[in-house]
Amino acid sequence: NLWWHPDGLLLLFCVLALFFLDRDQLRFKKNFFFAAMATGLAIATKLIGVLFFLTILVYLYLGIQKKSLSIRKSLLYGTLFILVMIATYLISNPVFLLPIERAEVIAAYKSGFSQLSSGFYEKSSGIIKWAGSWSSLKSSYGSLLFIVLTLAVPIFSIYKNKNRFVNLIVLCWAIANYVYFMFFVSVMKEYYLLPSSLPLVSCLGSLLGFFPDDLKKEGKFILSTKRQALVFWTVILLIVLQYIYFINTDLKKVVFSIQKEEKSKSILFFENLNKTYLSRIPENRDILIYRDWRVYVREQPNWTIEMDWDLADYEYVQTLEPDILLLEWENIHYF
Repeated sequence: NLWWHPDGLLLLFCVLALFFLDRDQLRFKKNFFFAAMATGLAIATKLIGVLFFLTILVYLYLGIQKKSLSIRKSLLYGTLFILVMIATYLISNPVFLLPIERAEVIAAYKSGFSQLSSGFYEKSSGIIKWAGSWSSLKSSYGSLLFIVLTLAVPIFSIYKNKNRFVNLIVLCWAIANYVYFMFFVSVMKEYYLLPSSLPLVSCLGSLLGFFPDDLKKEGKFILSTKRQALVFWTVILLIVLQYIYFINTDLKKVVFSIQKEEKSKSILFFENLNKTYLSRIPENRDILIYRDWRVYVREQPNWTIEMDWDLADYEYVQTLEPDILLLEWENIHYF
């Protein structure tokens, strides 16, 4: 299957942006502009890519601090970054240049932000908020202690100058995401945090720079050397246990995906509907079926299947004049 979920593409482009910034190392050469292109592609995939603003601001500030750039040049490179980013966005989304299509894209953006900030109702799960989604987030991202650890390690690494640069840009990207989703979003799905959490978890590798022998040499801790080693190995044990839990969760998800077709309620509904009613329709008869987006209908030679991501209203149905309407109970009951 060559089809990528938009969040999978978003993850790829966000990681590429961080990768090119790390390769650039404040030189502000081609990798800096490759990062701008990756950011533009991330925004073209999902607007959440705009949260790179904090990372880029900090990156430009570091350039000034390290005397790689003057204040004037930082403004110039910041402007060039934005221009390359916008150009990449327009090249990957050329429909944005057309007035009618641009209006539709902007309307879709507004609708998406409205749903994220206000929420939408599903009978099966309700409005998913941070408080209600903790169990799902815990299974995907680990215990609260582990999540705190993924934030603490890059902060400590920055303080101790261990892989400081990459830890800083990843931390800025993660903080912008966490603040946005914690304070400005009502709806929460577990994969929303993947583009920020995966790079953050990778920063745990910085712990290898604090091997007990190195801790002994620094001699700036309040704890004794034995206690330093105990803390270090306790943290390592916590990570190993968490990864064992992740493997168990991954196996469950793989099994669920393998069995998804067999246990899918949408597919079972269609099979039952087809056996009871649809199979009785003559095969040579042309029919038009309207379905809500979560209703599954298997294609047939003489069937025309219509689907709209928006809720169908009477005007739409009267214009379409379908032979069969397949509507979700939730949409009928609640909307």
